[in-house]
Amino acid sequence: EYHHAMQGRYRPTANTANLSEAEAKNFSVLGAPNRTFAMDLVHGVEYHHWKGRIMRPIDDFAARSAARVERAIRQSRTTSIVVVTVEAAALLVLVAITLAYYGKFAADAETHHLLSAVLPGRVVKEISIARFKSVRLAADSRLRSQLLSPTESMLVIPPQASTPQARVTELRLPGLPRPDDAACHPESIVGPAVGFPVLFAEHLPVAWVAFIDVQGFTSMCVSTPSHQVISILNELFSLLDLAALQNGIEKIKTIGDAFMAAK
Repeated sequence: EYHHAMQGRYRPTANTANLSEAEAKNFSVLGAPNRTFAMDLVHGVEYHHWKGRIMRPIDDFAARSAARVERAIRQSRTTSIVVVTVEAAALLVLVAITLAYYGKFAADAETHHLLSAVLPGRVVKEISIARFKSVRLAADSRLRSQLLSPTESMLVIPPQASTPQARVTELRLPGLPRPDDAACHPESIVGPAVGFPVLFAEHLPVAWVAFIDVQGFTSMCVSTPSHQVISILNELFSLLDLAALQNGIEKIKTIGDAFMAAK
């Protein structure tokens, strides 16, 4: 209608009763161009009023859409932060568990190596690392409590000894049985009740123990280079290990130039 007003074409306003609907809407009336009317059509108060009524739902929809998108962005950001925090915490827990596991594995390997160095292989196979640790803790606790107890004495002198030959000073730890006590018999050793907890014990009705020593070892060390002494001991102990294995003898340990075995 703005363009038609600028060109001087208008809708009919008189005798519209005899016109059809299409003819009434047709710009069939010619006249002079009216720029003021045309400007009122696109910039007048009525135009903006109707335009506002038309655009208000669109503006409301756009505002609601923007608010919904902003809420979704905030929720997504919060969810991302929570997920990242949970993943980081899980990763830290996993790293801590891994470090603890490898630390325990290294400690258990060191304990097993220590047991293998001081105990026969047969005994090491029957002792669990957990059992060894529990016995060690119990022994430490027992020793600490006995050492801190003022009623116990580390040196016990039997009062019934009357002669110098019979006066024997017995050095023993508090709480351990005396050699003549019934608790010293193998069948009565049951664990912590008789003193320190027992890591491994077995009763052998008959046993054979051998101590093999190099005669003149001290004087030999004076005149023999150290690397040659180590080589001699290594060869000697290797032969003894082989002989013990062939004869079913159990090697207990080596002490300097001494070799201890049992059967």
